[in-house]
Amino acid sequence: MSEGSIEFLERENADVLAYKRAYEKEEIIVFNNLTGKEITVQMQPEWKEYHKLLGNYPDDSANIDGEKLVLRPYETLSLEA
Repeated sequence: MSEGSIEFLERENADVLAYKRAYEKEEIIVFNNLTGKEITVQMQPEWKEYHKLLGNYPDDSANIDGEKLVLRPYETLSLEA
């Protein structure tokens, strides 16, 4: 995660720190909910093929509801292609 390009996502949402890292053929998207409440992020079509890599909640899946990703309070979630 320390090498390659970085693109910040969700720039208009001050409650979420989100970015995409790409290096060679690997790509990771990281979402950080900076609040104590649930936050909804609009899913991009290309993200639907991603799966959970890491997170700070114990379950194995991301909380994706159709076209939206719901981040739980203070949730950090990493998805990979």
